[in-house]
Amino acid sequence: MTTAAATPTSLPQSASEQKQTSAVLASGWLLTWLAINICTLPINLYLKNKLHLGAEAVAFFNLVIGFASYVKPIAGLFSDNLTLLGTRRKHYLLFSTFVGGLCWLLLALLPKTYNTLLVMQTITIAVFVVASTALGGLLVDAGKRNGSIGRLTSQRLAINNLVGLIAGPLGGYLATKAFGLTIGICAGCFFLLVPLVALFLHEPPVADAPAPSWSAVGEQLKATFASRSLWWGLLMCCLLSIAPGFGTPLLFYQQDTLKLSEQFIGNMGMISGGCGLLAALLYSRLCSRLSLRRLLPLGIILSSVGTLFYLFYNSVTAALVIEGLAGFVGTLAVLPLWDLCGRATPKKNEALGYSLLMSVLNLTAALSNLLGSWFYERLHWNFKNLVWLNAGTTALVLLIVPLIPAALMDRRDGELEERVK
Repeated sequence: MTTAAATPTSLPQSASEQKQTSAVLASGWLLTWLAINICTLPINLYLKNKLHLGAEAVAFFNLVIGFASYVKPIAGLFSDNLTLLGTRRKHYLLFSTFVGGLCWLLLALLPKTYNTLLVMQTITIAVFVVASTALGGLLVDAGKRNGSIGRLTSQRLAINNLVGLIAGPLGGYLATKAFGLTIGICAGCFFLLVPLVALFLHEPPVADAPAPSWSAVGEQLKATFASRSLWWGLLMCCLLSIAPGFGTPLLFYQQDTLKLSEQFIGNMGMISGGCGLLAALLYSRLCSRLSLRRLLPLGIILSSVGTLFYLFYNSVTAALVIEGLAGFVGTLAVLPLWDLCGRATPKKNEALGYSLLMSVLNLTAALSNLLGSWFYERLHWNFKNLVWLNAGTTALVLLIVPLIPAALMDRRDGELEERVK
């Protein structure tokens, strides 16, 4: 492992190079997210129905296993500064996906106790975070070179919703089967990515340089945190994610109140993912026509209004309709925030900056879910009170949007980027 002596060229890629980079990103997001999402419903329902944990305990489990995603900037710091076998992205991807596959196989050999699941899922999420950081750095590298951050971000969320189409019903099916089947499919997703990255990611080797001193690393951190745009990105990530969430309470409400089966809950994920995929395709068109000055407040309004749909979540039919509407509206709501994160990432520190923004999103979302579960279980708030609280606190963020610098907000996707300090 050596230091990256120079960052990748800032010249735009050719059309064929852009397509190949986009394809590598697409396969990377698809297979890693598929593995992580396929296991989510089976594990949560195993904790609830087999180990008899409450909503707060399930939310706490998910908070703990996501620890690596909250310190994701460490992986970004390595990826930006230290080459692995001569590259900044490729071999980090190869290493993390191979080790991730091995972690799943090891879990198959161990007893499925709470502690075993907690430790192994924490390790698996950690290697997933390394892969995700490398993919995020590649996205920002290519997006800034080609003026395509909005389109690549839209592709990212489109794949996220495509994963919902697959992982929702498949996760519901696997929740009714032996846990080993889930493990085998997740391991296969990680292992399949290894040859794809090896064959199709053609990253130019980076010249070796002397190992960095602590002062050099400190200078990078100082330069990153000196970026005003980064702080605006961090602020918006916190404000839009910290509202008390109801993800885990919704799962308990679906099973305990509406009496929905595991398979039906998974199938609703397919509906939500399909509608979200349509929304991501729509955003890929909108982002080249409208600036973030319009798209971000529109997203916040849609997020708040879309949350209120859950007030009518009273029957099987209503659940199907609301999950579809929430998938469509929720995707249009979150994409401007992800677009802002890409723009707010400082140059020459792409993986570090982007991973820092994503880690804040991950941590605040997990804390939001835990806080909502605490209200639900300890204070005995009903599900619909949580809906009102989430929608109201999200809407308040509109007061901050006019203060965000024009350099981040007034450019449409595809226009040349201004330097934001």
